[in-house]
Amino acid sequence: FVRAFGGQYFELKEGEYTGLNPFQIGDSNDKELVSFLKSWVKRCASREDGTPVTDHEAIEIDSAVDSVMGLPRKSRRFSMLLQSILPSSDLGIRLKKWCNDGALSWALDSPENKFNPEEIEKIGFDTTVILEQVNGKDHPACEAILSVLFFDKNRIQKDGRLMLTIVEEFWKPANFPLTQEMIKASLRAGRMKGEMIWLTSQAPEDAVNCGIFTEIVNQTSTKICLPNPSASYDGYKKIGLPEKEFRLLK
Repeated sequence: FVRAFGGQYFELKEGEYTGLNPFQIGDSNDKELVSFLKSWVKRCASREDGTPVTDHEAIEIDSAVDSVMGLPRKSRRFSMLLQSILPSSDLGIRLKKWCNDGALSWALDSPENKFNPEEIEKIGFDTTVILEQVNGKDHPACEAILSVLFFDKNRIQKDGRLMLTIVEEFWKPANFPLTQEMIKASLRAGRMKGEMIWLTSQAPEDAVNCGIFTEIVNQTSTKICLPNPSASYDGYKKIGLPEKEFRLLK
């Protein structure tokens, strides 16, 4: 669909640089970008059980982001944070996996940002590789990559221009703190900026169980349900589908 619509389409692959590098999107005077980077790095530095960074670590991260943003744009990347954060510290150790030869460096530490939202008109990303669970857990790079894509999405929309955003299997980003807030913002105020957002899922149960189900139901004016012979009514009932229409759908 994206290619037929005249857009570019990219597939993310495990172990290959994504080309995403938000440190190179703008400069230190870009307050919105710097604020995002600080929140984003803090999420990347959270512990495996989801415990957020400490107040002291948050201050270290803020200072490190400011230092990286003070470098020439071409020199900025995630691994440069370790010039300001002691690599052997607990915080440094948690960040190492995103840097240089770390296991997840391919996700965030691209030497060059290949996606400038100021120059993008139509674009799509196949994120299948990070949407699949590993041993019952979310892919460790899922939230971090999706957050950058959503931030880029906000930057792509030009003043006075209409924008269509399509999020496949939206329940996944709807359950991560950073991307959850970005989706909520589109639901609440996107129409005032000319944005239409399509949130799609193969199963209504995934939508029902996501963290912002109430906001999604209340703030989407149009709901489209495709035929589903194996459907159960519980999920469809919660999105407001009458039983008579459910029987037709089934």
